[in-house]
Amino acid sequence: MNRRAARLLTSLYPGYWKNRYGVEFEDFLQSRPGGLRVAANVVWAALYERVFPTPGLKIDQPSRSFASIIKMPSAFLPVAASLAALALLLGSIAIDGVVHEPD
Repeated sequence: MNRRAARLLTSLYPGYWKNRYGVEFEDFLQSRPGGLRVAANVVWAALYERVFPTPGLKIDQPSRSFASIIKMPSAFLPVAASLAALALLLGSIAIDGVVHEPD
């Protein structure tokens, strides 16, 4: 994999992860043949790391992961309300289709 692609894929990870593993991971990616499957795997792993951080890496920092934020009611309720509204909208479109009526 070329250097530019390795750096781009490494930049998808959270800062605390890049501080600990970034240089090693970029070297690893550069030493291996790249492809769509490798890139998709790295993107998935970076997303997973953002949602479920590796234990022990964030010692003195407050947790800002999606999993820790969603446990707080002040964060969960707006997300749940938005998802419910989206489900209602998509359900209405699925049942009735897009209706164009004159005003």
